[in-house]
Amino acid sequence: MAGDCTDQPQFVYVAAAGGSRAGINIAGGDAMLDLRAMPAVMAMRANMTVQELAEELFPYLTMVEGLKLCAQTFIKDVTQLSCCAG
Repeated sequence: MAGDCTDQPQFVYVAAAGGSRAGINIAGGDAMLDLRAMPAVMAMRANMTVQELAEELFPYLTMVEGLKLCAQTFIKDVTQLSCCAG
């Protein structure tokens, strides 16, 4: 819960990464938390259109796959979408 008191992004994976580094540092180590590779809220930050979002490549079976399928419903026949949309 200490992560709730920081200015870091509120994601489980950030908390886990921060916690592991805190443990290393408490034990005398020198671990840093590098968030440069952390995903950002990819469509909003880039001002993506529905068309661009629907055409984006995403890792399979993740939440973003659901976003892609949702965006595709605006431009494609729903019956032609991925079998996982079903």
